[in-house]
Amino acid sequence: MEPKAPTPVQVAALVTAAFAKGADWGTVWLLLVTGARRAEIARCQMKHVGFERSRIFIDPTKVRGTSWWLALDSATMEPLEASSRDRIADRLGTLGQTPTGEEYLYSYQPDHALHGSLGYLSKRLKSMGQSIGIDTHTHALRHYAATELIVGSTSSPSRTASATSVLRPLPISMLPGGPTSIVVPLPCSPAA
Repeated sequence: MEPKAPTPVQVAALVTAAFAKGADWGTVWLLLVTGARRAEIARCQMKHVGFERSRIFIDPTKVRGTSWWLALDSATMEPLEASSRDRIADRLGTLGQTPTGEEYLYSYQPDHALHGSLGYLSKRLKSMGQSIGIDTHTHALRHYAATELIVGSTSSPSRTASATSVLRPLPISMLPGGPTSIVVPLPCSPAA
């Protein structure tokens, strides 16, 4: 069976629907722009986001996988700062706690101490897609990111290449902060 990546128009509809549902749906955005597996994104904690250097640490779920830092563009960092960092800090504040960096980005717990269910993430995405007429799943978003890399004229991306130099932007009209395109970033060197 051939992998079926969503089209750019379908991705635009998915992202628009996700952000219309609320900030907690930022996981869909991260799946799209990173090409990471759902478990890799679900395991991301606040300490894995380098807000000052615009990057996220991806710790692979596969055996013998390689951990790496992924550069993120401003269209991705802005929602991460607003919907993750600030939202988590506010939630912890109502509990009388302060952020430690151990909080999970994707969590159903008020204190973000545990990551959310992977099965539920998949079910939510599939259900949201079906509600707007798109048959998709979390792994298809990974295929979308890979397809964009190939269309961007690279089949063997460098870990230090500029994301914007090899990927075509995807027009999106309704994203937080008003960005006008998605650029799927490439992995960057894990050097600090």
